[in-house]
Amino acid sequence: MTFGSSIGQPLWGVGAVDGTARIALLIVVVLLVAIVAAVAALAIVMRRRTARPAAAEPEESQPAPSGIVVYGTSWCAVCKDARAWLDARGVAYTARDVELDPAAAIAVADTLDELGVAADRIPVIDVAGRVLVGFDPTRLATILGEPI
Repeated sequence: MTFGSSIGQPLWGVGAVDGTARIALLIVVVLLVAIVAAVAALAIVMRRRTARPAAAEPEESQPAPSGIVVYGTSWCAVCKDARAWLDARGVAYTARDVELDPAAAIAVADTLDELGVAADRIPVIDVAGRVLVGFDPTRLATILGEPI
């Protein structure tokens, strides 16, 4: 086995990578990038939790009279589905964007931490203290007391 090679010859005697292996390698790289992004986002949330904002929360972030708060983001399709589901039933709620509102990110992280639940996905729907992580229409309807 030699470490030098002529042009066009692979190093270390390893053959060319076929199409399937390239796709598998691409998938691994994409997954690694996604993991790094998720860890970075979690680090930002944790950093924000230690630096609590001194100002009062904006008036629009106060809970709806129904006591329902949907924590999510503007780009999250499942969050949009949850809001649309509530809108279709005429259920009042407050939508809080955890990316644009640091107080919302801290509030949902604290709530989930108190419950011992991992803050690993959105939306998080708080129905007067009963918390759903993710959107499950059947469970949400049950909590709201709607017939299924």
